[in-house]
Amino acid sequence: MKKNLIIGIICYVITGLLTILFLATSVSVKLIMPELEKVIVLCVTSIFTYFGGRFLTKYHNSKKYMKISIWVMFILYLLLLINFIVLGNNFGRNFEFIFTASKDTIKSYFDNNFNIIPFNTIKNYLDNSGIYFDIKLVCINLLGNLLCFMPFAFFLKYLFKRENKFINFLLTIVLIVISFELIQLLTLSGSFDVDDIILNTFGAILFYLFINLKGIDKLLRNIFFLEKNKINGKDFVKPIISIFIFLIILFSIIFLFIKKSNDSNQKWNEIYNPLIEFSYDKTCSENNMFYEDELFEYYFNCYDKEKFYLIINKEDKLLIKDFLDNSKYVYDIEKLTWKLKQNNIEYYTKHKNPHYILHLPKVEGDFGYKGVKNDYVNIVVKGVNTSIYDLDLNFIPLKEGKTTIDFKVTNEGKVYTYTFDITIDKDLNLKYEIKN
Repeated sequence: MKKNLIIGIICYVITGLLTILFLATSVSVKLIMPELEKVIVLCVTSIFTYFGGRFLTKYHNSKKYMKISIWVMFILYLLLLINFIVLGNNFGRNFEFIFTASKDTIKSYFDNNFNIIPFNTIKNYLDNSGIYFDIKLVCINLLGNLLCFMPFAFFLKYLFKRENKFINFLLTIVLIVISFELIQLLTLSGSFDVDDIILNTFGAILFYLFINLKGIDKLLRNIFFLEKNKINGKDFVKPIISIFIFLIILFSIIFLFIKKSNDSNQKWNEIYNPLIEFSYDKTCSENNMFYEDELFEYYFNCYDKEKFYLIINKEDKLLIKDFLDNSKYVYDIEKLTWKLKQNNIEYYTKHKNPHYILHLPKVEGDFGYKGVKNDYVNIVVKGVNTSIYDLDLNFIPLKEGKTTIDFKVTNEGKVYTYTFDITIDKDLNLKYEIKN
């Protein structure tokens, strides 16, 4: 019937239009589509491809159109995979060839995005999820790597006869996965990670074993190749048991993973973000310098430092200096002073060294700066709470002598240089003079 021909052609036309839309959103800067929507577009495209082949098969009475449709779906899947692994901006893909990238870019990639130690990344996720990594993102990353190469099991098995032998499939999928990782390495996109290779390969093998179960194999051939294999209830016993066992294992792993993450997060908070309460005598005292560091001395307006205690996690009672310097807790004076302000506990600071308030030019963009040091002086930079355009330069004398030192600030490619003449006497008293 010509109706089957017309519907088949319409389905293929829609397939072509949706594919063009997908390609346009993948390479164009102006046409941006979220990754999830791209998956939906290609799933819809695959459905039209399938029915296009099905209607043309009915019209021509030839199953070759179903095989053509499966080839088209394979190509669509490859396009999606390439988009995610190499081009996907939402996944941190930069696409910069390693041969033309700067040394700093290459060094940064190998420092942060390169791992050849098996299970190192997985262990890092498990140990630090809920602390440095969001649990949801960790689950998406691990499950995504497990699932994303599974379709290869279907396409390789039903498009290439030699892949019906497990050993051939295993060698092929390992080669494909490593090739994609090498593409990421050569284009400095995403990360080159042996754990990705392990998860990708393991996921594909699991799905390959599943679709080789008798009932599933018959079902897929009936659906995609329009065969008429007889399927009885016994053919689905093994698949159902396999799915059931897989889901039990998967949900058990997720449950244990979330529990471990929550426990780790709680322990981390107890050390790095503990509950702090205050216990102190309200009687004023001159014994009020409660802490000092390299740059400042910290004083209570009134309280005696020896009678001012921190109650940590409702169990430890510590003086401020002991808490910051000699305890298991990882906390700094800036966080503590913020806590003091929250509780209306008044304090003040004194500079221990000469300092200079540098007023930056009021221009747009972010400022870049860092402390500088030579044999005579160390300049340590602190921000000033009252203005983002002010910096507190603290001059720490190191030895007697005279020196000139430059302090540089960058903004949008422009460099501002401030030159200081420094004089330090034998008692390490320091004087400075700004030259510009």
